[in-house]
Amino acid sequence: MSLDIYGSIPLAECECPKCNHEFTKTQEVFSLNITHNLKEMAKKAHIAILWDWDILNKQAWVLINPLKKAILDMEAHPSYYKEFNANNGWGTYKDFLPWLKKLLEACEKYPHAILRISK
Repeated sequence: MSLDIYGSIPLAECECPKCNHEFTKTQEVFSLNITHNLKEMAKKAHIAILWDWDILNKQAWVLINPLKKAILDMEAHPSYYKEFNANNGWGTYKDFLPWLKKLLEACEKYPHAILRISK
């Protein structure tokens, strides 16, 4: 089981003359996947929002500050966060920190991307 986070940007409004709705065609600009075993570590880093349906349909910029704070704290206190490594080895600090940096980079590159999650 894993958490998938997707970011999509609008391409164009629907041109269907019959539907007259506000449908927007989108293009996925990033997709990242990580194990659920890291949810406890995320809670300790105050970014459990990544597993929260509340980020659904929000713009990626809402994650930038929480990710920056979490990354700085995790880099400053690695031994603390390593205590929350998954016992089975699937979900460790050394995997999570680079993943968070990739997510931050994607959010900074596409701050107006609309977020979707799958868990």
